[in-house]
Amino acid sequence: MKHIYTTLTIAVLFSANTLITQAQKKTAGDEYSRQVDVYTRALSLNDLKVARVAVYQILSLRPTADNWNDTLCMLYFLDGMYTQTILSGEKALKANPDKTNISEMMAVSYDRMGALKESLEIYQSLFRQKNEIRYQYSILSLEYRLKRFGECLATAENIIARPEAKTSTVRIAVSDQYYQDVSYAAAVYNILGMVSIELNLKEQAERYFQKSLELDPEFVLPKNNLTQFQPNIK
Repeated sequence: MKHIYTTLTIAVLFSANTLITQAQKKTAGDEYSRQVDVYTRALSLNDLKVARVAVYQILSLRPTADNWNDTLCMLYFLDGMYTQTILSGEKALKANPDKTNISEMMAVSYDRMGALKESLEIYQSLFRQKNEIRYQYSILSLEYRLKRFGECLATAENIIARPEAKTSTVRIAVSDQYYQDVSYAAAVYNILGMVSIELNLKEQAERYFQKSLELDPEFVLPKNNLTQFQPNIK
């Protein structure tokens, strides 16, 4: 199950813009400031390649400026270069292991590359650190895709028990170009329905899909799942 990481992308852009603001306060005229200016101009035009080159120049001038390693990781992530995101992220985390935004970009990158176990391990670590429902849902989704159905059911139960499960939303990819924002609870019940299908519990699957639609009547995925599986349920 795919889902978009809008919140993470916004956080990445905010962090990058914060670094620009800080860098602009440096004394003008030296090579460092010139490269910061190149970086700033490139980023303003969304030229991520030139921005990365400028960051490498900056790091060659200031090897201990660890925040620029974070920026490099963010630039690779924004450009969809997931292998480089992971490698630069590992370097950034050596300087500060508590940078959850870097860890999350690495988790997404592993996921996009199909390395689901590695992605799951990072999300589990993030969840232990911050206990946020979005990390818990990512764990659920990965457990389902890895066919760890016992773990998946336990995680689903824990998410549904959270007070914010019915009020907070997650963005779900319905197709390559269409997304829906639905409650976490509705998304979880849809996954539970899919797990039930995998376990050949088709009547139970129908109940879960119906429960998902009770929470979010316009949720396309459980609607489609009911249409696909209902003829085989009776």
